[in-house]
Amino acid sequence: DGESSSSNGNGSSSKRADVSRSNALLSESDRSLLSWKRFNPDQSGGMAYIGSYLGKNVPPQLGVPEVAFLGRSNVGKSSLLNRLTETVVKRSGGGGADAGPTDRARVGKTPGATAAVNLYAILGKPKGGSKRALNAAASSASSSKPVLGLADLPGFGYAKLSKDTKANVEQAAEKYLGSRRELALGVLLVDARRVPSDDDRAVLAALYDMGVPIVVAATKVDKLGSNALGPALEEVADGLGLPDGQPLCVSSVT
Repeated sequence: DGESSSSNGNGSSSKRADVSRSNALLSESDRSLLSWKRFNPDQSGGMAYIGSYLGKNVPPQLGVPEVAFLGRSNVGKSSLLNRLTETVVKRSGGGGADAGPTDRARVGKTPGATAAVNLYAILGKPKGGSKRALNAAASSASSSKPVLGLADLPGFGYAKLSKDTKANVEQAAEKYLGSRRELALGVLLVDARRVPSDDDRAVLAALYDMGVPIVVAATKVDKLGSNALGPALEEVADGLGLPDGQPLCVSSVT
């Protein structure tokens, strides 16, 4: 029936998808995705910056699922990534005065600030949960195992880069998206106040052609009034040909 039972540790059993090759209903990409350990935000201990990668430089393999954030320059990728991380840390009990330091995605004051593939890792919460252990886990990627990778990809549609730098940026992004085995989801961000551009449609089509699972999220919804939000989201959905339930509404402020 495509499902198998397993214990969830509290005496009850939960059903998990059958990811064996005997299940002909799954494609290889679906089987790979379902084989990953499920991410539990309650067991997260902070975020660590892994590095920035340009041109042929390839990010290291973290061995965990990764979510890539894409969108036009100044759409709010880095700000949203930071907001999501803050939410995860607070939910896991790491947001109080005893919490250790957590790296933040690099947010620039000018469009095009993300000029490389920036890789971050959500770290697992160390056993014991002591203040000392939490501080160590949040301050160093080597002191606690990653449980989820987050990739902040270069923004597109901004031309204030040298020709060579722009070529390196495009090469790094295309190489990451086209060959990253850990990539479990692409999140395309669009400004809720703007009509989707040809660039937005081209990136969405490219992700689809690569077989990357895609979610579209409309950012900066806090800047729209309640009467304007509905029509704006409809315009985004129509402009990108999205299914029901998309775009998601997100804001790094509210």
